[in-house]
Amino acid sequence: MGMYSYVLRYDDGAAPNPFYGYCTIAICKPAIRRVANFGDWIIGTGNAKIGNDKIVYAMKVTYCMDFQKYFKDNRFQAKIPRFDNFDKHCHLGDNIYKPTGNGFEQLPSVHSDGYKENLKNKLHDLGKNLHNNRILVSDHFYYFGDNAVDLPENLRFIFKKGQWHKSDFTNEQVAEFENFIKGLGFEPGIHGKPNNILTPEEVLDDTCIKCNKIIEED
Repeated sequence: MGMYSYVLRYDDGAAPNPFYGYCTIAICKPAIRRVANFGDWIIGTGNAKIGNDKIVYAMKVTYCMDFQKYFKDNRFQAKIPRFDNFDKHCHLGDNIYKPTGNGFEQLPSVHSDGYKENLKNKLHDLGKNLHNNRILVSDHFYYFGDNAVDLPENLRFIFKKGQWHKSDFTNEQVAEFENFIKGLGFEPGIHGKPNNILTPEEVLDDTCIKCNKIIEED
């Protein structure tokens, strides 16, 4: 069992996407997506505005799959972004890579340029020769969003300030975190709203920096 932590620079509701019963990481964080496995914890801590000593979300990986399976799986159809729906979260979907005969089509989404593909984001998400073709899924997660939870002093070892992510945790440290998250008394699921939630108009605006900015330290 492992654990990965990083600073969640943009908590926009898309990466991670905690809606429709599953917390998923399908876009951004390719370095973590490539290596995390069943039973591992992924922890997103707050940025400077939210507070670096706060947990925005924590998910225990329960499934790993590729983009082909993700797109076709009935459990994740609601995560295909749609803009003709009254559901307030359907435009934030991360199931954005539609399999084609020779690769993938990037759907209009947080990572596209409006209705056009953003090839830089596409390469970043999928990887050269599709080496990032891996998605992390959890049905055992705690998403706090704008109700981010303070980490106690004895768990400050979880923080990873700055670039990249942190994963050099001992089994004892992982167990210590698990005891903490269970001890909070929350049921797994959503316990807050995204801090920087995007509107459908922002998602389709190709000038919106939050939609198009790649987090280079991934």
